Amino acid sequence: MRLLNTSTVKLCDYPGDQRPEYVILSHTWGEEEVSFQDFGNPELKARAGYSKIAACCEVVYWQGWEYVWIDTCCIDKTSSAELSEAINSMFRWYREAQLCIAYLSDVSILSLDHHAMDLFRGSRWFSRGWTLQELLAPKTMLFYDRDWREIGTKENLRNDISIVTGIKQEHISNPMDASAAQKMSWASKRRTTRLEDMSYCLMGLFDVNIPLLYGEGQKAFLRLQHEIAKISDDESLFAWNDPSVQWGGMFAQSPVAFADCGDVVSIQFPSFYRKPWSVTNRGLAIDLDVRKKTSSLIGGGIRDIPPFEFAPLHCAHSRTMESPIYIRLRRNSRDDMVRWGHGGVSYGMEKFIENMVRDRQYERRTIYFRQVCTLTAPNAPVSSINPDIQSFVIISPSLRKSGFWVSGTHIPDPYLTLWDERRWIITLAYGFGALMFSNNQGVRFLLILRAKRDFPSLDVMVQKDDLKFKNFKGSLMWPLFGQPGDWVDSGAVQFLGPLHGRHFLLSVALRKGLTPGEKHYFVDANVEELPTSQHAAHVKESRHSRG
Repeated sequence: MRLLNTSTVKLCDYPGDQRPEYVILSHTWGEEEVSFQDFGNPELKARAGYSKIAACCEVVYWQGWEYVWIDTCCIDKTSSAELSEAINSMFRWYREAQLCIAYLSDVSILSLDHHAMDLFRGSRWFSRGWTLQELLAPKTMLFYDRDWREIGTKENLRNDISIVTGIKQEHISNPMDASAAQKMSWASKRRTTRLEDMSYCLMGLFDVNIPLLYGEGQKAFLRLQHEIAKISDDESLFAWNDPSVQWGGMFAQSPVAFADCGDVVSIQFPSFYRKPWSVTNRGLAIDLDVRKKTSSLIGGGIRDIPPFEFAPLHCAHSRTMESPIYIRLRRNSRDDMVRWGHGGVSYGMEKFIENMVRDRQYERRTIYFRQVCTLTAPNAPVSSINPDIQSFVIISPSLRKSGFWVSGTHIPDPYLTLWDERRWIITLAYGFGALMFSNNQGVRFLLILRAKRDFPSLDVMVQKDDLKFKNFKGSLMWPLFGQPGDWVDSGAVQFLGPLHGRHFLLSVALRKGLTPGEKHYFVDANVEELPTSQHAAHVKESRHSRG
């Protein structure tokens, strides 16, 4: 290990078992950084990067330490062997340092007020890939602004660090306690200059090592996941969700696929025993408990639907620990399968898992996942695999904001329905499906979607004055409203009207997705609470239009 003497600003070499105690610098690279070769340049001190080195040495010297390690000048980057050793040892070097100094070159703080903390949280340092391990590995850390004024320690800035990084406070000091999905989520919004470094900078966090092969691109992230899978049984590694992937293998394309996995924890469900998996020449070989659904009752008859299969993983969202995350699969051949990119969703699956375990409606078998990848348009559900399938994506941020949730459903095949916190996806094969939306104020409405060969349609039924809901359950909505299959299809593609009981205005519109060959539709549902005067005007207008 090569270190800088803080009093002489000269480089010294020390074998691994003889190196002295040292401080380590964390920073983002700027202009005219000083390399190992530059230390023989007589004009060294004129370079902009030297002032950073000199100031760091001075700060460390007055802290009482004789040596400091700085990545720009302490690694001979012309030696591939030395560079590889340094990158593979980086996490350990930061962990074993007596102190880490984080230098934020784009932050100037004169006083620690709210504005100063905004500047701190907005630093470029929090957006770079390499600084993730430099934040989490050290036991003790001091932050400095661009003028080398002390901002604070990692401990007393823990709340601000958690806000900007998305890392839970308990994991800032104990990152190894986090699940694989959580660690990946921390890197999902960070960037590196070279694509491969986005994978190499995560090796220490997962305690794995892989050879450096610059030029391999995204393959580096695949190799990283392979190494993690060899030493860990944490199935949250497979809980990623990538809307840009239509069908793929069990491994993600990049850390971005884990952006929504900050609360995914690894947990063992006794009902689903798992043998050790392995990476083979046919892809990942893993034993899964698979629930298969190949037909659906629609309009009184049986209609074949695509052979989707579902398998639970040994992981869950921390707020729904009793319900495992599941993935949707499709068979490629007898033993080979692919998974849907919109994976890793557990919401609304409690009944599915309960029935699956109770009735043993699953089979355990070894499945091979080749790492293939078929891309699709962002946020587009998959429906082109069968021309008789239509998918509806219900986008409703205002409904959630106003406190509405799905309190009941009437869906021919609930196993072809996905739920998450941002949207609902319903897949129909020329039939109908209905959702009951409710809020805590007792406001309810029924949304009916109809799949048809030419163009689908929607209907909305609003609760009447004389309907009183007591101990409301989803199964009770149909005696109150009647079966939607008995209704005359209005052929409507939009709805605008007030909701009973409160001054809410509901608008629903149906539009076709833009991806060629995909039979999917977006349902834009919005609700707003109106002042009394506007509410009366809307009621009057709707009565006039009916007249």
